[in-house]
Amino acid sequence: QSFMIAGLLSNSSNNSIDKTPGVGDLPILGSLFRSTNYQKGETELVIVVTPYLVNPVNAADIKLPTDGYNTPNELQRLFGNMDGDGKSGGSRPTPSSAPDAATNPEVGLNEPSSSQARKSSKRDKRSAANVPAPGFSLK
Repeated sequence: QSFMIAGLLSNSSNNSIDKTPGVGDLPILGSLFRSTNYQKGETELVIVVTPYLVNPVNAADIKLPTDGYNTPNELQRLFGNMDGDGKSGGSRPTPSSAPDAATNPEVGLNEPSSSQARKSSKRDKRSAANVPAPGFSLK
């Protein structure tokens, strides 16, 4: 089943008069030295879509023309007038993970003492009870 999704109509007309300078402007005899040309054009563009069901494929199995493309180094780019030194039918670059970031110790950060931790946990419990919750409260 095909279906039409878009269309474009264009109408154009052109009327031109060619004449001999001077003589073509005379009232009666000027028509012998003149010619009239009239052109009318109509064009129509229609986009028709025909869908086909296909079996799914793995994206890694598809070979692209840009597979194996290597960007030129500065020497090739400046002096060799080359776009790249890729190999025809080469493999596509695969995604790689970022290197593990080294964790740097933070200077001046002390852990709270056990008594401070107990006091802060009591404060947290009290403040958590007073925090408004979404919705209606019957208290």
